[in-house]
Amino acid sequence: MHELRSLWRSIIDRRDREGRRGSHSRRAAGPQTGGESIYGYYAFKWVWIAAAIGVVAGLGAIVFDLLINMITVIALRDMADTTIPLTAAEPRGPWNRVVVQVGSVWFLPVVVGLGGFLSGLLVARFSPESAGGGNESVIASYHYEAGRVRRRVPFVKMAASALTIGTGGSAGREGPAGQISAGFGSLIGSALNLNTSELRRCVLIGMGAGIGAIFRAPLGGAVLASEMMYREDIESDALIPALIGSIASYTVWSLYGGFDPLFGEQGDVLFNDAAQLPHFVVIGVITGLFGILFVRGFHQTERLFQRMALPLPVKTGIAGVLVGTIGLAAPQTLETGYGWVQHVIDGNFAEISLAVLLLLPLLKILTTSLTVGSGTSGGVFGPSAFIGAMLGAAYWRLFEDRLPAMPADPASMTIIAMIAYLGAVSHVPLAAMLMVAEMTRNLSLLAPAMVALGIASLVVGPETLFRSQLPVKSDSPVHRHRYAFPLLSTLIAGEAVQTAARTLRPGQSIAEAEELLHDAALTGAPVVNEDQELVGVLTATDIAVVEESERPTTYVIDLMSAPRTRYDRTAALDTIFDSMATENLGWIPITETVHGRRDRLVGIVTLQSVLSAYRLALRRKVRRTDRMMVGSTLLEVRVTADSPLCNLPVRLLELPDDALLVSYTRNEVVRFPHGGTTFEPGDRVGVVTSVASEERIRRYFEDEFRVERA
Repeated sequence: MHELRSLWRSIIDRRDREGRRGSHSRRAAGPQTGGESIYGYYAFKWVWIAAAIGVVAGLGAIVFDLLINMITVIALRDMADTTIPLTAAEPRGPWNRVVVQVGSVWFLPVVVGLGGFLSGLLVARFSPESAGGGNESVIASYHYEAGRVRRRVPFVKMAASALTIGTGGSAGREGPAGQISAGFGSLIGSALNLNTSELRRCVLIGMGAGIGAIFRAPLGGAVLASEMMYREDIESDALIPALIGSIASYTVWSLYGGFDPLFGEQGDVLFNDAAQLPHFVVIGVITGLFGILFVRGFHQTERLFQRMALPLPVKTGIAGVLVGTIGLAAPQTLETGYGWVQHVIDGNFAEISLAVLLLLPLLKILTTSLTVGSGTSGGVFGPSAFIGAMLGAAYWRLFEDRLPAMPADPASMTIIAMIAYLGAVSHVPLAAMLMVAEMTRNLSLLAPAMVALGIASLVVGPETLFRSQLPVKSDSPVHRHRYAFPLLSTLIAGEAVQTAARTLRPGQSIAEAEELLHDAALTGAPVVNEDQELVGVLTATDIAVVEESERPTTYVIDLMSAPRTRYDRTAALDTIFDSMATENLGWIPITETVHGRRDRLVGIVTLQSVLSAYRLALRRKVRRTDRMMVGSTLLEVRVTADSPLCNLPVRLLELPDDALLVSYTRNEVVRFPHGGTTFEPGDRVGVVTSVASEERIRRYFEDEFRVERA
């Protein structure tokens, strides 16, 4: 691992120096992404990192698909005499040999139940975070776990999800593919010793690459990874690297699965009659209502299984038996169901009667909630596409001869309903439109799809399949400090760096290092070589594990560890501040490359030096804050259930001139409001005002908004 990091740093050394020569002038023009410019060394660095993640993600997607195909042939075809149709472009796996000739469809509940049991067993034993859809875990890792994914997660997720899907469980491939590839992205980022913000970016690159490969939609996959973190926002910093990774993974995948779109060429399906638009408005309403039903039913099923006092494999096995039993009557609800979507797009209803078609959306909601909600490993993205497609096809079948201006075939209704449903329940409208356009190679339907998706999103509102999906960036721990101290994004580490109180050498004894740290009242210090290059860090905790009698003969090089996080002196202070808060660090080393010396230590940044730089900038730059900073106080009020503040966007509030909303606390998490923020009962709202006006402002809130004193 050390050799890999050294090789990487030697590769980017020259680009690193070239990129940094102009970084200060670029910083003056405005804040850059994570303290880096999108030019020079930044571009070189992220092209290769994203491409590497994409290649690994593409290879992982191929292995995942082969594993699913193998299990499907053995479990469903040979053991349960059940055939799952494929789409126009799904690769036909090499597994054609009959392994077990049971050949009875009545064996289906046992097969699906066994798959659920084995999947739950893998998850419970090796990787609890692999339970469920996959996208949920990636979102949580991005927001709350600094982009760190355990090494075993991609492999456990691959095996457990292949068991679930291959035995007929109602789940999708995209969520698992996203988590698998996000795990590979985290592994690559950790191997390259990237800092926290870069590691998070690697997770998003991996997620987009995995989904882009499986869906054969590189642009949609990249946008989805950037869009899925929030319900009303987008992580634009990761968009370009995610696109590079997604293109790389799509290319690798296509060498195995071909370059054809998932649902075949649908370019002849056109929107050329404005009279059809009312139908798409109705489709938007229908998909929105079924979206709410899916979201609430899915989460209610999750809670039901969580309350069961049974081991996870037993719960997932029971769910599998129930899904298999439903599959006896409606085999369309098994697996992802993409082959059946292909049938209805092509107008092939020979195996799907109108009665079954009307029931399929409800049955798929039920089977997916049972499969994924029980804790089995599998995705919800694919089933969402299936539900939307069947809603569109059912609407067309029901009214094809009864309503005017109905399209001549079901393809347009099916595709547009799939876009509307997928985008609304996952809050990824741009990605949904792009992905379905890429899966059908059809751009003509985007205009009516926007109508249906817009209506569906309004109906669904804030409901979402992913609990970890936050409203906007300011609600995320990733960006909380940037929004709390917005001026930090305009400052660089060089404005807060201070000389390290002590530095240590690899050849020093632990006894000598302990004495130096004790005299300076430090809990740790950077370790540098004779060229002042940073080679590690040593902390008092490291020293404590060595017996006192052994400290004179034990050396710093034996105990030092690689810095968890390091930054260049041109990095933005908001990024550094976020890393310090997220990783509970008291200081972070700051390095630069000078005259060919890699990672030459410049100094350290501490919380105190960050705040000092911030205060200095407030006094001399950007904004005048005297009126709010001098003689001001913070008061808190609690929102009640009958308060007009509930569900009223902040931008519509008419407050006195000397009152400023600065924060609100929900579920013990401090958040920062923006124009679209709405408050909920129980929120504690922080208001800054002058000391002289405190009581008047408090009474104003109590009288006008019926709040309580917090």
